[in-house]
Amino acid sequence: MSDPTAAAGPRPVRFVLTSDRRTGSNWLADLLAGHPGAIMLGELFDMDHLGEAALRDPQRYLQERLAGPFPPTVRAVGFKLIYDQATPWQAQVDEPVPGAGSGVRLRIREFQRRVAAAGGPQAVAARFGELRRMLEADTTLRVVHLRRRSLLRQYISLRRALAGDAWAQPGPPAPLRLSAADCREAFERTTQQAANAEAAFARHPVHRLWYEDLCADPARVLAAVAGFLGLADRPVRPSVPHGPPAPLRECVENLDALRGAFGGTPWAAQFD
Repeated sequence: MSDPTAAAGPRPVRFVLTSDRRTGSNWLADLLAGHPGAIMLGELFDMDHLGEAALRDPQRYLQERLAGPFPPTVRAVGFKLIYDQATPWQAQVDEPVPGAGSGVRLRIREFQRRVAAAGGPQAVAARFGELRRMLEADTTLRVVHLRRRSLLRQYISLRRALAGDAWAQPGPPAPLRLSAADCREAFERTTQQAANAEAAFARHPVHRLWYEDLCADPARVLAAVAGFLGLADRPVRPSVPHGPPAPLRECVENLDALRGAFGGTPWAAQFD
């Protein structure tokens, strides 16, 4: 990506925080935004943030935001990119996600309206494809890849968030009845999307981290991310946004049945 501010002096490191949903990416982004040498531009390709102009020229939309100008004290500028954002899938989504509440459904319909005004799903999908190829070609872009080891807890969190139209829900999760087929599809999709992200950014500097490690020792993990981005280490006392996870039996009504269904499979440990 070209940088129109490069002649003005040393430009900040540019980075992308990529992850799936419900992996603690908002929390990590907030922690990074609290560093005086960093600017987090947010989730630029969330459907709520993509206006018609951004859908007509997503490359320009991103370049303008990464170009600044920024204060001279800023050493790193980044944005968050969920696996399926700025992809043909996002441009062409034509129905609400299964289990979505009324608020999510309204947001999707409004996004579909803006996509149609920007030339339609096929045109926007092609532009997103060009944007992704630009990101993959720009090996100066640093990548922070956040994942979650417990795919089951990630799926539970997603189901609750979609049904309640809220992404930060207090208290223990309400028990859910999950089908084995839905769990398997969610596990396989997330695993494949993570592999796709690794392949897409194979030539980039990449820092990999896990949500569970961030919860266990936020200061240590954040210091490692800061070092990767060329930011000075500084004392932090970040708090975990949620308490200890509830036992799985309090989260899943049919846990025993699922354990039986997944016994002897690569996903069996998810139900321990």
